[in-house]
This record gives sequence, structure tokens and C-alpha cells, in this order.
Amino acid sequence: MTPTNLSCVLGALALAASAPAAVEQVSVRVDGLGCPFCVHGVDARLGELAGVDRTAGVKTSLETGTTRFTWNTDVEFDPADVRRAIREAGFTPRDISVWVTGTVRRDPADDSATSLLLADGGRGPAVVLRPGDQADRRESWRDLVKLSARRRGAHGARRVRVAGVVRARNGDSSWEIVLDRWAPLEFGALVTAGVNELAGVQDSLRTMKALAALDTVIHAEADHATGRVKIWMTGKDPDLDLLRERLASAGCTVSFIRVEQGSDDSLPE
Repeated sequence: MTPTNLSCVLGALALAASAPAAVEQVSVRVDGLGCPFCVHGVDARLGELAGVDRTAGVKTSLETGTTRFTWNTDVEFDPADVRRAIREAGFTPRDISVWVTGTVRRDPADDSATSLLLADGGRGPAVVLRPGDQADRRESWRDLVKLSARRRGAHGARRVRVAGVVRARNGDSSWEIVLDRWAPLEFGALVTAGVNELAGVQDSLRTMKALAALDTVIHAEADHATGRVKIWMTGKDPDLDLLRERLASAGCTVSFIRVEQGSDDSLPE
């Protein structure tokens, strides 16, 4: 039977060319903070947002006038919700900065390459990337444009982590990122796992969805006939315990895991 390809599965999960990027970390400058009670109010209001990771919590600093929190990539990120929560706490939100992971693609609506799309992972619309004004940011932008033009396929070296400032586009909820910096997610290891309960397409969908929740996974394929899942991951030393947990969350029993050091030649086209 033909292996189930992660890109195909993610397409079925609405993670296609217009798919979202995965917002991971958020930082907001806040005006009007004057005392510890102000900090508590901001922390409490932001903590009510569905996407805020309550385990990590909200960390608002009176000294720097900023608040930081981790975002759950299973929840759509809308900067309007963040601004609204801060205003409801009685303060004024300023710049929102984010760390986002995704795959860089050319923007089909922009032939001049003055913008790029960052997609795949998380919930919400694809994020538009634009260059910043500083010289070093323009240099980063040129590198990112070159990366987007590489024709290796939908995965591999084009998957990046990007930092930038959120800017509104057509309305408060439509947004883009003005690039600050970026780093590639380098392919490091190919993991092969033998699993049970991989009898059909729905099993593969569930398994691939669980793997897609890990930002260290670049690409994956499931083979029903052999009961094996091949997973291309970042880093030379992947967290196998976490990988087992994700597979277990999809109802899979792992019979074995084999790790090979990665090379670009082994990346799927």
C-alpha cells in the first residue's frame, strides 16, 4: 500500500498553501503599568485567552513594560484578541512581537517578492512576511527570498522559525509580520518507528496530526503495509520519549524506534 505522506495528510487537515503558521511565543509592549496590581490585572486578563499556555503562564514585567507568554499552536492566534484583553485590563497595548514557525513560500499575489507567506502548522490564515527597514533586516530578507525560491519540495530547508512585529492589514484581525530575524529548522535525524493500530487512512490521519503538533517534525510518512512511520526531525538527538508520547496520544503502540543521522539527500522531494 502506498505510504501516507504528511503533506497530503496535512492538506486534508486544511494545512495547504493558504495554511496557517504556528505562533509559539508572544511579547507585547504595554503602556500604563504602574504597580504590581497592574501586572496582576494584565496577567489575569491575558490568562483567560484560550491560546495562552497556562502551564508556562503570563509573565508581565513592570520594569520593562512588556508581557510575554507561550501560545498553544492548536488555537488560532488573533492579535486583536490580545489587544482587546489588555485594553479590558485598563491598559494600552503597543507593539506585538511573535515567534512563528512555518514553511516559507512565495506570495502568489505578489510577483515582486516584496512579501512572502509563512504557512503550515497552527490555526488561522497564512501569515504575510514583509522586510524591515534596518540594513541587517534587509540582508535577512534577501536570504529568506532566496530560500523561498529553492525547489526541493514542500518540506526540508524552507521550514523556518521567524521573529517579527505584528502589523494590521485589512482590519484588526488580518495581520502580517515585519521581519526581525529568522533561523532555519535544520534536518538532523530520520526516525523510523514501528507502530500498531495503523490499519487505515483514519489511523494515519490521527497519527500524522499528533506528529504535526511537534515543531521538531519536518516531514513524516506512514506505511500501512509495514506498520512503520518515518519521521524527518530537526536536531541530531531527537526527544524519543516525547515522540513516543505523541504516538501514544494517537492510539499507537510503539514496537521499536530506530534513529539515523540525517542528510539532505534523504529528505523527500
